[in-house]
Amino acid sequence: MQQEEKDLILRGDCMSVQTFSLKVQGNLNVSDSFIVHEFRCKDGNDKVLIDVDFVKAKLQAIRNHFGKAVVVSSGYRTDAYNKRVGGADNSFHKKGRAFDIQINGVTPMQVAKYAESIGVLGIIVYPSFTHIDSRTNKYFSKDAGKSSCITFDNSVSASDDSKENIMEGQRHSIKFTGNEIKTDGIRGNETSMQAVRVLQVALNLDYKSNLIVDGIIGSATKNALGKHFVKRGETQYMVTACEILLLLRGYNPGGVETPGKFGKCLEECVKQYQNKNSLQSNGICAVDMFLSLIN
Repeated sequence: MQQEEKDLILRGDCMSVQTFSLKVQGNLNVSDSFIVHEFRCKDGNDKVLIDVDFVKAKLQAIRNHFGKAVVVSSGYRTDAYNKRVGGADNSFHKKGRAFDIQINGVTPMQVAKYAESIGVLGIIVYPSFTHIDSRTNKYFSKDAGKSSCITFDNSVSASDDSKENIMEGQRHSIKFTGNEIKTDGIRGNETSMQAVRVLQVALNLDYKSNLIVDGIIGSATKNALGKHFVKRGETQYMVTACEILLLLRGYNPGGVETPGKFGKCLEECVKQYQNKNSLQSNGICAVDMFLSLIN
């Protein structure tokens, strides 16, 4: 990354929405490569809202990085136009803070990966374009907003001997269970018992199992686990347990949420673990996988 690109990315707080007149200011530069006209509502309304700082710091950085024109297929939307196209009631497009973009010869996923690398927190990948916005709470999706994911970085992968991942899992397990253990990156007896505690806490939170959180795989824990499973699209504490348990096995699910949201990144990691451990590779964390993770 060039120094001028870094400087551009760091400039501004990306939340400076300004109002422009399409008729009077349509050809006014918002940044080096973008003018007001490109962000207009497609219904022809004269008012155009634009998050100027975001355009300067993020959109311009994307334009500089790929060295190609960035086409804004949807920028500002009036309330009426947003309803006409089926946009969400709280759409960032209505605030001038969202941009659907396309770059010739660059895939939407490639755009998403770079946008993530420069700190864009709102990114949704569609088949033919990438949606980015200036929200302050992270939301990523690889499937047109149907489910969330942790990252667009393909380097998030399984590694069954990753000390760093185990350490991360140990730290998350302490937060989740309230039980202190060493964060040494070693999966010894102490960490193995902690893995059981993680599952016990999740079962108590999701199903009110009233288990004693003792780190012992007894009949009570197995009975509480029953036939429970988690899969893509679900949000619960058992998903959090799945994420932490994978970390404690040295795998990287792409992050830990409480309660966890089972997205594409976690599904891919689950399949990697299943393939490595001779389990059915279906991306569903069921009883057989939970028992494998804690044993």
